[in-house]
Amino acid sequence: MVKNFFYKGYSNINWMLLITTLLVTLSFSDSHSQQESYATNPLQGSVVFGLDGGITYPQTDYQITKVGFSARGFGEYYFNTHSIHLPGFKLKVGYDQLTGEDTRGVISSPDAEGGSREIPTTFSTNIFSVGLAATYCISINDVVFPYVSGGISNLWFDPKDDQGNPAEYNAAGKYEKSTIAYTLEIGLKVMLSDKVSLNFSANPYFPKTDYLDDVAAAYINDSYSTMMVGITFTPFYSSDYDGD
Repeated sequence: MVKNFFYKGYSNINWMLLITTLLVTLSFSDSHSQQESYATNPLQGSVVFGLDGGITYPQTDYQITKVGFSARGFGEYYFNTHSIHLPGFKLKVGYDQLTGEDTRGVISSPDAEGGSREIPTTFSTNIFSVGLAATYCISINDVVFPYVSGGISNLWFDPKDDQGNPAEYNAAGKYEKSTIAYTLEIGLKVMLSDKVSLNFSANPYFPKTDYLDDVAAAYINDSYSTMMVGITFTPFYSSDYDGD
């Protein structure tokens, strides 16, 4: 339990360091720009749609983390600021799969009768989510767009045991299978054309529950992260747009 606690905490600290590094990089890029580009770029004042796919890394009470699958669709809007700075917001819907393995058989749990409970060797949890986030993006030569965003999502999750059946506490209705999660995202868009870009992102999720694996056994809640690659489209952008 103590090892798992420090593992989760260390993982979250790493995310904070990554985000801090990105913010410093953005500030450095801004301060060393010769001038701000007042001509419109493909994202400025635009609606953007995207599809991403990737992998999940759970941080739960299970000993061994296994990689799962992640997918999402999203829509974004960036305000027309007439500068390289592009604030906006994002609406996203997604699916994430969490899996883990544990050979202990019995673990201590504060919500179990007698203070301990049996757990299956593996678990698998499907998560569906809908979220809203604020986004800050910066344009580098109107080609590369690093960004950071933060927001909140609602998660619907369904833990299952190693037989594919609802896990013990899930089946017994011991907890709500819906929760909010605070979300962060750091990423990079690389324009392939005026209307199409590649999107790379890392996304930590911090839910307000410890039951993503059907087990409450640590000092902090379960969490997970996704690493994603995808395509974004800016269907309404026109290079003839004058920015007024």
